[in-house]
Amino acid sequence: MGRQLNIRSDRARALAAELAERHNKPVTRIVEEALEAYAKAEQGGDEPEDREATLRRWRKLLDEDRKHLNDSDFKIEDLYDPETGLPA
Repeated sequence: MGRQLNIRSDRARALAAELAERHNKPVTRIVEEALEAYAKAEQGGDEPEDREATLRRWRKLLDEDRKHLNDSDFKIEDLYDPETGLPA
């Protein structure tokens, strides 16, 4: 086994454990990925996108999708049999 790193912060341990469970990864891998991202940002890599920028980007994508949805003559009713009401 390699060298060990002891983390004495209950909050840091809980965050790492929660992320590991959510992403189905070992805690060690979660810590490695976080440290790699931190090092990359420090070296002038991509900065994490702030919440407002993320929302703007998603809204723009959704607006583009809506444009294409309205171009169609397709109606949701076309998916159902008019006599039975069941999916066609």
